[in-house]
Amino acid sequence: MKKKPFAFDLLTVLFVGIIVAFPVQIMILYQHMPWEIIPILAKLSILNWMVVASCMYGSYLSFHADPKLRWFLPITTLLVAWNNLIVGYVGLDYSTTMTFLGTVAFSSINGIFFVPSVNAALGSPQKRWWQIPQRFKVKVPVFVNPTRGGDGFYTDTYDLSTGGTFIPLKPNQVKTFDTGEMVSLSFTLGTFRSLRCNAMVVRNHDAKGNYPGGIGIKFTDLSRRQRETLQQYFKSVNPLPTRQELHV
Repeated sequence: MKKKPFAFDLLTVLFVGIIVAFPVQIMILYQHMPWEIIPILAKLSILNWMVVASCMYGSYLSFHADPKLRWFLPITTLLVAWNNLIVGYVGLDYSTTMTFLGTVAFSSINGIFFVPSVNAALGSPQKRWWQIPQRFKVKVPVFVNPTRGGDGFYTDTYDLSTGGTFIPLKPNQVKTFDTGEMVSLSFTLGTFRSLRCNAMVVRNHDAKGNYPGGIGIKFTDLSRRQRETLQQYFKSVNPLPTRQELHV
């Protein structure tokens, strides 16, 4: 899928809304002004802080469509239910009916797991194309050095992005690389520029249609400056996106 399902963004907004709701409720109930930050925060209970922290982490998970959301959201739901139960029976500002309805409303967001696109994104991270940097079909000289030992070799990339590259290899070479294997790379970007980094082999396959056989590589330690160097290189050569980027 090329775009992140809208349900994840909606869930992120809901988490943020709950975080904001705590100080807003205190401002309304105790007539505090927005700039009275310390008195407002002082009225949050330990359980309130636990819910806030949980929602902060939950917003991060939902924004990134992280698979951890499968177990974290139910746990957060239980935490919210516990908070509302105490507020309903001990607090004086809300009735048990109001807190019960609030718990039911929050629990309903677990229905996100019944959305097919959400399940697909959580269950198959490799399908989350919106998280993958755009790849360009560009032939760049590169020296590949397996960290397990053995001789390194020079070749050219088939496509390249700020997140990784695909290196075409002969059938007998493809079999020598395993997924998860680490390699060091040295790219030659024009006459006076080069780029070195470590990377991991994430896939290896034989030729399929017009796509050559070879290894897909993910950069593991590319710095921000190195990413900017690649982006500047793409602008200078003006390459076309790969077929996979255009049609997947």
